[in-house]
Amino acid sequence: VAGLSYIWLALAAERGKQLRSEIRRRDQAEQEALQLARTDPLTGLFNRRVFGEELQTLIEAGGAERACLTIVLIDLNGFKGVNDTYGHAAGDAVLTTVGQRLRTSFEPGGIIARLGGDEFAVLLPGDLGQGESISPASLERARQALCQPLSWRANRISVGASVGVSCFPADGTKPSELLHAADIAMYEAKRNPGRGVCLFAPWMEQQRLEQRRLEDELRVGISNGELRPYYQPIVRLADQALCGFEVLARWQHPRLGLLTPDRFLRIAERSGQITDMTQALLRQACSDALMMPEHLRLAINISPTQLEEPRLAETLIEIIKVAGVRPSRIEIEITEDAVMDDVATAERVLQTFRASGVSIALDDFGTGYSSLSNLRRLKFDKIKIDQIFVKSLATSVESEKLVDAILGLAFSFDMKITAEGIEDAAAAEMLSRKGCTQGQGWLFGKPACVDHTLSLIDLQPRAAA
Repeated sequence: VAGLSYIWLALAAERGKQLRSEIRRRDQAEQEALQLARTDPLTGLFNRRVFGEELQTLIEAGGAERACLTIVLIDLNGFKGVNDTYGHAAGDAVLTTVGQRLRTSFEPGGIIARLGGDEFAVLLPGDLGQGESISPASLERARQALCQPLSWRANRISVGASVGVSCFPADGTKPSELLHAADIAMYEAKRNPGRGVCLFAPWMEQQRLEQRRLEDELRVGISNGELRPYYQPIVRLADQALCGFEVLARWQHPRLGLLTPDRFLRIAERSGQITDMTQALLRQACSDALMMPEHLRLAINISPTQLEEPRLAETLIEIIKVAGVRPSRIEIEITEDAVMDDVATAERVLQTFRASGVSIALDDFGTGYSSLSNLRRLKFDKIKIDQIFVKSLATSVESEKLVDAILGLAFSFDMKITAEGIEDAAAAEMLSRKGCTQGQGWLFGKPACVDHTLSLIDLQPRAAA
């Protein structure tokens, strides 16, 4: 009996040990589940739900005590390019590093969260401007810290950051209102890259509503043929004979009148309408080209976002051929930054254009970050010197040296050259002496509708492009 009692006691002790272990395991699992429910698994920061709850709690407490809160919304710029270029592991490293840098800048005291994707938020007790810890200058320092390069597998990766700020109770009394205000301010910072940190102001809401209205109207306008090509002359500098035109978009808006691209181009890109807009402009430009002499060429711009389209080149080439225009009469203009962001994709697209007879011009050269090896690899037919250098050519030694360097580079790669933004005869003559072959600018003509353009052609001497 004693032996049986011992065995029973031993079994009971073992069972008790197992129960205690199971309880600890369940407690640990519950704590881990609670932690997962409250935090972002990648960065360890609070998640969106918890941030909203903390904001609501502080609003309720602040309402009774008349305390202020500052909400900071942060969105990374260029993060998609990191994922596309280096892979998602690199993207995760960027997000983790951003989380660490936010902790360094705002802890203790700040409630930091990753809201999702590449968007972060910080909740700071106190009003913006109450002391050095919460000020536009301190937020700008924190933003700049986020933008510092990081090392990843022998690569140096950089991203930018746009920051929007709202304050309780001035900009809202509910979490949704405050986050909405900060979001509006953040997108205002994105629209104006020079404004890294943007504080919400009521006029931004009206501007955003107007932008949304324009987005809807643009969709209708493209369908109704309100987007029209305007043509700016490109001439041979030696004798100012006409070589062709750059095709520039204009929107004959039924409510606002004639709009230039600065009013609608970003809206088209952001809303995904840039493809339809480009195709509509190219169709009309090709139709107009049939009324122009065969030797005149048309240059049309491609947005950087369009390079990601799977059949960009094939679609535009088909439009040209269906219109009955020789592809050699069409030139595609694309900026430095657009092609250098993804050189492999750019090379494939540009090769398809070139194989059809369409030529390629590198637009706004000198403002981006082209490398010599990529210039050789992508085989541009023409370089267009950015107008910022042309306009200061006569007054800036630095601009003249840059223009000389660009010309020398173009000569060495056997590329044609067009100088943009020529406004006076002295600049035109100076560029011609240096060997620049073509130019455009208000000296030779402003962008004009097709009727005025056809009249200009009748008056101009002709040159081969």
